[in-house]
Amino acid sequence: MATMIQAVTRYRPRLVHKGTIGVDKLAARMVHSSLASESVVRHVLSDLERQVIDALQEGYSARLPGLGRFSVELSKTGVLRPYVRTDVKLRRALASPDLYGGEIHQRENIGLSAAEMAALWNAEHPEDPIVDAPGTAMAA
Repeated sequence: MATMIQAVTRYRPRLVHKGTIGVDKLAARMVHSSLASESVVRHVLSDLERQVIDALQEGYSARLPGLGRFSVELSKTGVLRPYVRTDVKLRRALASPDLYGGEIHQRENIGLSAAEMAALWNAEHPEDPIVDAPGTAMAA
């Protein structure tokens, strides 16, 4: 007997990640929209990291417009952890799959309920159905 986890794992939409862009690639991209050289942009990006760390260690938060606010949280056991609250501009820029230019595997399944995913599983795997799927008599 299959489980809902199997159905959701099989049918949920997923982003296809292309990898990570590092400082060199970011600097090369930024050169196209600025008057600065690539080496200057790379230096500024590297210095930004150091300045944000220094500010956090001194007890400040650091806000980078369009990206977010960096701060530090203290757990009750005394462990410090960095905390990032993304900027509303960044959240809005990625708020909808229609705004995302990358690939979305199984895009057509966006918005499907658990019961609909169970129905897809049951149609594709009649020999191993999900019998306690939401919306069925056994789940009630």
